[in-house]
Amino acid sequence: MKKHTELEIKAVAAQTLLWLGVALASGGWAAELYVPAQYSTIQAAVNAAASGDTIRIAAGDYYEQTVIADRNCLTLAGEPGAVIHAWNGMTPT
Repeated sequence: MKKHTELEIKAVAAQTLLWLGVALASGGWAAELYVPAQYSTIQAAVNAAASGDTIRIAAGDYYEQTVIADRNCLTLAGEPGAVIHAWNGMTPT
């Protein structure tokens, strides 16, 4: 078995710390937010989300207008049976 030198071990540790720093500086890992388990409305989850996050919507009927602004790569994923209802008079913003 090859014996690793102290210099090799330090180099691997430095690379690991560098990649960890890059990941944390770029926002780290994406979060998953759950409606209605964590947030009572889709809009509340959108407001709390950061770019790259995924909002998971449980099956059910949701009567709300949801506005998504200033977010890059925000994903909304609904379970089968998750329905967002719009009504007359609702206008996109």
